[in-house]
Amino acid sequence: MKSTNRSSLPVAVGFEGTDRDAATLRTARRIAERRMRAIDEARDFLKLNAFRAELGATIRCVTPLLTPLLALQDTTLNDAVWTIQPPTGWPQHPRVGTFVAGQSCGCRLTRRHFDFAGGVRTRCPFCSHDRGSFFSITRGSWFRLDVFRHSLEVAGRLGPIRFASELGRLNIEPGIDLPIAVRSACVGKLIEEVIDHEIFLGRGWKIVDVAEAPLDSGRTVLIADTEFVAYRMPWAR
Repeated sequence: MKSTNRSSLPVAVGFEGTDRDAATLRTARRIAERRMRAIDEARDFLKLNAFRAELGATIRCVTPLLTPLLALQDTTLNDAVWTIQPPTGWPQHPRVGTFVAGQSCGCRLTRRHFDFAGGVRTRCPFCSHDRGSFFSITRGSWFRLDVFRHSLEVAGRLGPIRFASELGRLNIEPGIDLPIAVRSACVGKLIEEVIDHEIFLGRGWKIVDVAEAPLDSGRTVLIADTEFVAYRMPWAR
């Protein structure tokens, strides 16, 4: 039986790689990176379209407060809605839930929360909307166009004043501690009689309730009835 002479086996030239191999790898990597960027861009484009389709199917109203606020930006609602982007984790999150009364979030300024599958997520109209676009008015004043259930809402600040709309209601934190007598006197008055700002002038929105924040916060929330305006997203008309 003839034995095999291992020393006679062919040896691969440049087994550890040649300059040509390195150049080929660099070229292939650049091509792969370009393809991945194209895939990511296509994915983002398709995700945005899917998100807009969801909004187009569900959004049917808007808070009237958005009109004067967007006027300060010299823009319109029909233009502003194109800036809304899918939130982090969409469409898996946020999960679709239902209103449950009687709970509040860490900010303690709301009496509603979402009951989500797998747990309870609290929501404050001042600090935890799910999706939206940010607009700066002046230093220390801003607002955020938000998507909340089937409505376009808004939350923001006008200097020391905080505000947030929620399904036909407007929550306003004046930024000062109001005595009990003053709080009671606010009910039934127009917002413009209590809060001096141009966005409230001539709106006819009455304060219907005053929420007393917890003692450790020292804050008062005025609740006004603004109703809402019917609205469909431009791409769904």
